[in-house]
Amino acid sequence: MIFVIGKTTCVGCGRPLEVLDDLVPVTPVLAAGTRWSGHFHRECFDRLPDRATLVRNWRGFTERLIRSQPRVFPVLASGPRILIVARPIEEKVGVYFLDWFADLRLGRLDEWDEFRDFVLGDDIREALGRADDAEIVSASERFAVKIGPGKEQARFSWTEPTSRTIEYPPSPFEAYTAAKGPLAGFVDFAALADEGLKPERTHGELSRCRGKVTRVDSTPRGYSVVYEAAAPVTLDIGRSGLEELRGLISQIEVMT
Repeated sequence: MIFVIGKTTCVGCGRPLEVLDDLVPVTPVLAAGTRWSGHFHRECFDRLPDRATLVRNWRGFTERLIRSQPRVFPVLASGPRILIVARPIEEKVGVYFLDWFADLRLGRLDEWDEFRDFVLGDDIREALGRADDAEIVSASERFAVKIGPGKEQARFSWTEPTSRTIEYPPSPFEAYTAAKGPLAGFVDFAALADEGLKPERTHGELSRCRGKVTRVDSTPRGYSVVYEAAAPVTLDIGRSGLEELRGLISQIEVMT
């Protein structure tokens, strides 16, 4: 399936999709037995009448792929709804949320360490032991847990770094950087437009164009600013799902 920024729409609601939306891609193979195929906002996917079938198809496909290639995907820990595997070729760890149609891939060292320490930390353990609301965020703010007072009220969320570009005509860009200095660090490009530096082309809505600048390239038409944005993923895994995740991670030895 091809995702075209500004043109691909959510099959569920018909609204345009953005690369920074929490997206669920459903291939024709995974859609077998249903009429749903394409890209969805996660909240729209979760409201589909055939959600259970689509999740079951995705879970079966994922488990068959992993179990059939143990050398490529050695299983580190396995639970009823979550599967954690090594991905040695990529030097990553994959966390598959089988009942939620989502996976998280983490670098074996710093990313995994932060994730592990966050999920197994005292803040989440203590919050699970109480009946009130709690919101816990990791040191880098990449991971977050929001727990409600209900028995199954718990959301686990993370962000996925995504490279994006925004293009500027030469003269205004050169004038701006001559006066204010080069673009660097975190930039809100909508705020720059309010200051007078308006882009010639954006990938997605300008109001959502923000992130850390990683490179500025000179092009025949002007300047292309490459930046790293954060795409969110949010799963309603409930307290029991969060407990399962904690139990699985506690079984895994420290990565080297």
